[in-house]
Amino acid sequence: MKLVVFDLDDTLILSKIDYVLLWRELLKEPLGREIEYFETVLAPSSTDKLFCEYFLKNPQEVEKCLEKLTKFYLENVQNFWVPEGVRELSENLSKQKIKLAIFSARDKISGNFLLKHFCLETYFDFLIFSEDVKKQKPNSEGLQKILEHFKVLPEETLYVGDTKDDLEAAKSQNVEFFRVSWFRKGPKDWQNLSKKLLV
Repeated sequence: MKLVVFDLDDTLILSKIDYVLLWRELLKEPLGREIEYFETVLAPSSTDKLFCEYFLKNPQEVEKCLEKLTKFYLENVQNFWVPEGVRELSENLSKQKIKLAIFSARDKISGNFLLKHFCLETYFDFLIFSEDVKKQKPNSEGLQKILEHFKVLPEETLYVGDTKDDLEAAKSQNVEFFRVSWFRKGPKDWQNLSKKLLV
């Protein structure tokens, strides 16, 4: 294995944010009403921007909403945490000279902030956030950029994520996929990943 690519949210970093309540609050003023739960289920959720654009058609309102969202992330870092085993595995992979990258649908400002806050940024050699691609997950544009950057083959790569979008992105590039499920399996998933990768 020469390269391991990680998703960020609910893979490397977890949160206890109730996104339905958060979006209701953010969209209440521009919409003049509270959105219903079923609307949050129907809305595209691969990125915050796509979710916001589903409800707001004015680009200026979208931008204002996203600015408020980023501000919320930066001011509520206590709602995020790094689960057991993440930092140790990242450090061990780096020691083995395995290249590490992130392919995330999160925005660049909050993504970099969270990595720096949790002292994870030094482990990763290349980062792809939502602004770095034209097409979002499950499109594999970001994963393809990472492969090209490191000049490695798909069979030399592992993609670690938690969603169907992550799986589909990996499949389209013929990259092996490892799914983590922190909220169902806890640290056991990360232990299994460590056994798979560390020699």
